[in-house]
Amino acid sequence: ISGSLKNKNYISKLNLINYLSLCIGHKGLALGQALDLEFENKKLSKNKILDMYSRKTGKLFEFSFSSPFILKDKNKKDIQFAKDYGMLFGLIFQVIDDLIDEIGTFKKIGKTPGKDLKQGKSTLLGLIGEKRVIDLCINKINIFIKKHEIRLKENPLLISLLEFGMKRIS
Repeated sequence: ISGSLKNKNYISKLNLINYLSLCIGHKGLALGQALDLEFENKKLSKNKILDMYSRKTGKLFEFSFSSPFILKDKNKKDIQFAKDYGMLFGLIFQVIDDLIDEIGTFKKIGKTPGKDLKQGKSTLLGLIGEKRVIDLCINKINIFIKKHEIRLKENPLLISLLEFGMKRIS
């Protein structure tokens, strides 16, 4: 952002830096990580876990997907769509990552499986089970597709990307 970018619009750069601060700060990723630690070995509601996921992973992807639109000074609807898409992508990523951690093997996932359970992490998977987390993700994808049907018809690859996230478990 501070380098020699071709985009000389300093306002959009400042907007992006401000938005990054919000996404990773005390109400975003930093809070999500803190909640993740605070919630260890605790029984939580589905909404509390989803809120933690939204802050911890959702905000990371929300920023990643929307930042090009912010830098290019796209309209508010385009930016909001990218934010919503990134949040959904991040939420699905986190849910599926938890599932892979539990059912995967070292050979398949490249890391020691079962660490979440050993650390007492509060996961949606631990609360509602494998079938219901998969159903929850599919339902959230379908709601998003219905809400953004016209935009997604113009960009069908975005649907494939969400579905690819789900295929990480197969």
